[in-house]
Amino acid sequence: MDPSSYTSAVRDLVELITRGWRMVQEELKLAKDAERELRILMVFNEMMGRLLNEAYSKEVTDEQLKPYIKRIWEFFFDSEDAIEDFRRESKGKRKGPASSFRHHQNKRTLTVESRDIKQMWKDFTADLGITAPAETFNGLTINHAQPSSSAGHGSSSDAIFDKTDHLVGIEGPMNKLVQCLTGKSSMPKMIFVHGVQGVGKTSLVAAVLRNENVKSHFEYCVWMDLGPWELADNTEAALMAANTTMWTLTQVNRQRSLIQLAKAFGDMKKNVGSTANKFNWVLVLDDVGRADVFRSLRSHLIENPPTVLVTTRVRSLKSSSPDYLKAQYDLHNFEHVVLSENDSRSLLYREMEDLQLECDRSPSLKDASDRILRRCQGLPLAILATCRLLKSNNQFNVAATPDAVQWTDWSGRLEEKLLSRGHVVAASGRKIILRLNHLIDDVRDCLLYLSIFPLDRPIRCSTLTRLWMAEGFIEQEGSQPVQEKAMETLEKLLEHNVIREKRTSYGRVKTGRVHNLLHQIIISKLKYEAFTMIVADPEERLPENVRYLSFHSPMGEIDNGTSVKQLRSLHFFEKVHPPSLKNLLEKVERLKVLDFQRYLTGEEKKYFPASLNTFPRKILRSKYLRYLSLRGTDIKIIPNEIEDLAYLESLDLKGTLVDELPKGILKLKVLRHLLVSRSNRSWAADADPTLAVRSNRSLEVGVKAPSKLGDLTLLQKLCMIELKAVEGGSQHEREQLLEELKKLTNLQRLGLSMLKSTDAERLCSSIEKLTNLVALRLIAAPEAKIDLSKKDMRQALKRLQRVHLTGCLGTLPEWILRSNILVKLVLKRSELTIDALQQLGKLLSLEHLELEQAFDVTDMRFEVEKFQKLRFLGLDRFDKLESIQVDQGALPALERLFLAQCNSLTTVPPFITHPTKLKCLELYGMPEEFDKAIKVFIEELRKHMKVKFKEWKDPALEEVQQLPTRGTGIRSVLRQCMK
Repeated sequence: MDPSSYTSAVRDLVELITRGWRMVQEELKLAKDAERELRILMVFNEMMGRLLNEAYSKEVTDEQLKPYIKRIWEFFFDSEDAIEDFRRESKGKRKGPASSFRHHQNKRTLTVESRDIKQMWKDFTADLGITAPAETFNGLTINHAQPSSSAGHGSSSDAIFDKTDHLVGIEGPMNKLVQCLTGKSSMPKMIFVHGVQGVGKTSLVAAVLRNENVKSHFEYCVWMDLGPWELADNTEAALMAANTTMWTLTQVNRQRSLIQLAKAFGDMKKNVGSTANKFNWVLVLDDVGRADVFRSLRSHLIENPPTVLVTTRVRSLKSSSPDYLKAQYDLHNFEHVVLSENDSRSLLYREMEDLQLECDRSPSLKDASDRILRRCQGLPLAILATCRLLKSNNQFNVAATPDAVQWTDWSGRLEEKLLSRGHVVAASGRKIILRLNHLIDDVRDCLLYLSIFPLDRPIRCSTLTRLWMAEGFIEQEGSQPVQEKAMETLEKLLEHNVIREKRTSYGRVKTGRVHNLLHQIIISKLKYEAFTMIVADPEERLPENVRYLSFHSPMGEIDNGTSVKQLRSLHFFEKVHPPSLKNLLEKVERLKVLDFQRYLTGEEKKYFPASLNTFPRKILRSKYLRYLSLRGTDIKIIPNEIEDLAYLESLDLKGTLVDELPKGILKLKVLRHLLVSRSNRSWAADADPTLAVRSNRSLEVGVKAPSKLGDLTLLQKLCMIELKAVEGGSQHEREQLLEELKKLTNLQRLGLSMLKSTDAERLCSSIEKLTNLVALRLIAAPEAKIDLSKKDMRQALKRLQRVHLTGCLGTLPEWILRSNILVKLVLKRSELTIDALQQLGKLLSLEHLELEQAFDVTDMRFEVEKFQKLRFLGLDRFDKLESIQVDQGALPALERLFLAQCNSLTTVPPFITHPTKLKCLELYGMPEEFDKAIKVFIEELRKHMKVKFKEWKDPALEEVQQLPTRGTGIRSVLRQCMK
């Protein structure tokens, strides 16, 4: 071979090796730079977050700025995704060359993405070509309206001089407030007037100050609208520099001036001369959100203490006030509630001339106006805004009378109409959102996330906190569990009246609602982002960059060309279109939350029926999924491949038709919440009506699960799990599952069903290890007796607060009777001894007691000093019960009484007809004689409590009787358990 050919081949080989080495060096350099790029990217992400917070705090709404703010949102999300992807892929041990290569590739990807983001940011700022003047948004000039020195006074202090306020239904609250203000007291008074935004707190206080008794009682009034000034970093300096409205109450229409607080105080002392330390004056602090305002005003409050009126949305402001206030002031709480239905209607009729007359003539118009009022939910601000809207848009026919058809149409879309025309937002939205941004800035994401829920629909608060955690809004800080931090966030929103909660009888927050007015403002705020979309119309087209998508209307067909690669969160509140769902799931890459909230609460079941009957296998492609809820759907089988969802933290299968979980569930090592229960629909088609009756209508079944649940060590909630029937070798699996429970030491809530007498000892042994348990629910198999008294678990179960036991017990275990913190106890079919009520009286903290066929008794007596905290009492299926006696002073806290199917109780217990704290009496399936007897007192009872009558119809049993009986399913399970 020609030597030159050898030379050429060697040269090519050397060049190839050199080029390859350079590529290796470049790859190594890219990977080496990953940690540095990660730090840079984290700083960049934090900077974007600060810029966006500034835009929110200053209410940047300039149309020209929206595209730039949207671009900054994109930078924020891109950097956040890059950081999250790197951290996710970096978790776990690296073993073998394949794992090392993946780790190297992960580093390289981060470096490349970081450099790309930085270059795009450089191009973005260069294209703007703006030299930042005095106030810039990192290169973007912000054109916004800052509060001027007198901002806010036009809508607050001026209310004192406006005698034409549209005040309806405040006579009672105003008289009480006047009496409190003018009453004699050795200490000055500070009255906290709290209520939701828009309820009319400011108008109420203004009306009180116009009262003649109040004007004769005080010489001066100083009014401070604190909304704008609490936004300042240095609150004390801002307060002292703030303009304040001051006037002489006896000449309210002639003298007033805008001066600083310090000067106002000096002028008052000068005017009264030698009595400088004795003059009476009233200080109004309007829209207070933080207790540190009182610290800033301390010197002025101490030198010559005024009577102070505080309006606030924060319910706990009185209790969180500084100690020196409590020492020097007589503190009072005064809640200003929304208008009643009649007062709301009066306000509407007053504002809409001749409307009452037209409603009397037209039932359809009256129905439409009532629907509009229901949407306003008793808020005067919302009603007045609605009236302005209706007037300005000529919702009248040619005869100049209200058009019933148009009003009916608008009643269903009132919030959208108010928002689109700015009637609500322009009036108060800016102030509200500014206050919320400042007061709860650290939970702003959690606040804005409320927009995904439909207007005026209940939100299950436990679901809400799990969603926050899945979205990454709540993160671990130090040793505080993330669950506790989520609950603190929820409580903060509750305290600021953002969410109006519905609590259980024992004080636990169950569901909440965002008031329509505030909900509108939150939704309008999100329109500036363009990354959250609420689908109210199936025809709407989905934007490519949408990240949070919520269907408030039934899902329609979606174009195959729709691209939603950026989607992180997908929610359905109405009917689902399976082909469209499949189409969407094929396109997403980083989906974190998939939520089918078919039934938020029992009242939600009246909405559309479930439409999803097979597990969408495209879900399995969403490798980063953290939250999956299929609640209330008709899904019957969960595939074993669910193990691919390695990051899943919450799995909600409540109310589905799933009867058994696959073994793949054991691979979900970070699972924290496993919520499963079988819908009545799942066993109704298989059940024998005779057996359902024999099991006393309380047939409740959970879902079967693999026996090695102990592998899921992070589980906090596990319910309801059904123990498998004893067939062949399944006894070992049953015992193994009970043993595995010992490993779940993080469990806070546990539910088990189909327990047998042979399970008792092993069950108690395992429960004893669950020291974090707060709620326990155990359901025995039909005709099984469970003895839970063999072990004393008082020391182990120190946190146990709620116990629900269904099935024959014989005796109550001492570890329940000696609990000092038990607040809820439910006993069904317990077959206890006759003195059980005396034993239960030992539970000093008990607030909720529910007894169904728990023991046989003819006379039931409640003695003084027992059940002192009991707020709910439920008695069901006490067939021999003839009388209920309550001693004088007994059951002092009882608010709700539930009586059902007590067939021998024909006379009304005397304590019901006497004035008590009882707020609600529910009667289900009671004897005809009892119903007749109580109707004698019905008019008097309804003056201070709700009385509900209902014929007993068990929906589960009805459903069983309507469907054909089959020879398999739950009937065979019951027969096995009864052997």
